[in-house]
Amino acid sequence: MFRSVLALVLFAATTAHADPIVRTLAVGTEVADRALVGAGERFPADVGRLYAHLTLANDGPPAPVTVVWLRDGTEVHRIDVTAGTAPRWRTWAHKRIAAADAGEWRVEVRDAAGAVLAGTNFAVAPAAPGV
Repeated sequence: MFRSVLALVLFAATTAHADPIVRTLAVGTEVADRALVGAGERFPADVGRLYAHLTLANDGPPAPVTVVWLRDGTEVHRIDVTAGTAPRWRTWAHKRIAAADAGEWRVEVRDAAGAVLAGTNFAVAPAAPGV
């Protein structure tokens, strides 16, 4: 009996996989050839669209992660993406930005249980008066 339980515990320990590891997370104005373009920490309100680009390491089976967009501390958008099995898996999510979206922003990458794996802050500047 003891050997059966020990074998089961060892099997579970060797087959369990950790969450994907976020190697990089940045925000920019576009993605070209799977690379982020226009990375920054401050963007004009007329930017139109922003991209959260992330690189993950995942030694387990494909795993879901969620990219969450927060403006002034309030969640405004989320998208589920999958981290494939690879030492370097690149993926991204985008968010439309309107003139009314000026403020302090944060993008978080969360695991399936909702735990924050990584986050980055950026700002969207108000539109210039008369624009």
